[in-house]
Amino acid sequence: MIHLVFPDDQAVAGRWRSLTLGSTNDLPQDIGKELTNWIIEAALALPALCGFISKKESYKKLFETFYHRITPLLEKCFRFRRMVNEGVVSKEVRPFFIRSGDQFDPLYVDLEYEDEGGNQPRNREGIVACSLSIGLYCIQSSRAADGKVERTRKVILKPKVILQETFRAIT
Repeated sequence: MIHLVFPDDQAVAGRWRSLTLGSTNDLPQDIGKELTNWIIEAALALPALCGFISKKESYKKLFETFYHRITPLLEKCFRFRRMVNEGVVSKEVRPFFIRSGDQFDPLYVDLEYEDEGGNQPRNREGIVACSLSIGLYCIQSSRAADGKVERTRKVILKPKVILQETFRAIT
């Protein structure tokens, strides 16, 4: 497998992370209570408008009930949002392709013509004649318990390849 590496990979990855985080419209930390009140008021407006809530005491009681139920839910949503943002910051996506002459490995590539043949087995053995497309893999950086940075690599999109024996058969 050939990893395409360019001198400005880190800068490009940083720009992508910046664009991704910028498009999430990050919310300030102190907006939780204000947002909770806004959601509850919007939820209570319909029953009040329809006449199901006519007394101020009923409105306050329902407001408190909603507040105690919605606040933990919103806190979990904010925590999830922070985790997603941290996940985006700690990942890089890079292209790769398979070198001609490499051994076929179904973990990293898909067969182009063999997969469409219906009666052809998908997990064949053979030598790669050439890559027909570029794949993508993700590198995630995380900090281990001992403080060291660990980098894991996962294939996101497998490139399509053609095997030498298939290439001979179709040419």
